[in-house]
Amino acid sequence: MITITEKADTLKRQLNSLINDKNLTNPLILEISRELDKIIVEIYNSNNQEGEILRRD
Repeated sequence: MITITEKADTLKRQLNSLINDKNLTNPLILEISRELDKIIVEIYNSNNQEGEILRRD
């Protein structure tokens, strides 16, 4: 089973690859961005359920 962190890392690498290839019109960029947003929300909700607050460094 893949963890949230592993999924986020994979999506981040895919997104960076598309951007580095200057393939900015590829519809995968939007799809990957949306998936990363979902993961961020999932992590935020998970942390809030435990009474933790996400902090920015």
